[in-house]
Amino acid sequence: MRVTKLMNKIKRSILISAICTSFLFILPGCIGVDTSIEINDDGSGVLILSYRISRTIALLGELDEQDRTVPLPVNREDFDRAVLRNPGITLSDYSQSENEEDVFIDAEISFNSIEALN
Repeated sequence: MRVTKLMNKIKRSILISAICTSFLFILPGCIGVDTSIEINDDGSGVLILSYRISRTIALLGELDEQDRTVPLPVNREDFDRAVLRNPGITLSDYSQSENEEDVFIDAEISFNSIEALN
């Protein structure tokens, strides 16, 4: 009986390790992000985001609005919600395009202070 429990724990540990290891290889191919930030003397500025996200991952983010599987905004509505929740930032520019595999998002966010980005 004790041996069976121990074997089940070992099997479970191996399975969890295998899943985590496979995510290390899969996720980098699913999301690519470039950011730049310009900060003015008064603390205001512009944050520019450009990223590529797999269409499959983007779909997961759209389906699960309450429990964010994807840590990035996956559409215009996500950016609009973020702006509404954070006074001091505005979405200055947004574009989205797709191909068969990926969604490409470019966004420019203006902020009146660094604190507004939190």
